[in-house]
Amino acid sequence: MTHFASFTAAAQLHFGIVTDAGAISMNAAFPQFSSLQDVVVAGALKDLAKAAVGREIDFKLYAVFLAALAACANIIVFNIFLNIF
Repeated sequence: MTHFASFTAAAQLHFGIVTDAGAISMNAAFPQFSSLQDVVVAGALKDLAKAAVGREIDFKLYAVFLAALAACANIIVFNIFLNIF
């Protein structure tokens, strides 16, 4: 399974993709965005998913703390499943 996520790892806030194997930080690949919220607003989730294909994980799951989207008025829990094959 693949999920978009905001997360904290190595004492930094990241956005990217979380898989069963671990988390992939996409901050460096998308420097124009500072958060997952920015990616969503720009409509760039497909671009983020495509760029993550074939990348190695940056963090094991035990080293990742998931975060909510900070700018939301209400907390909405959602999962987005992607078929990126």
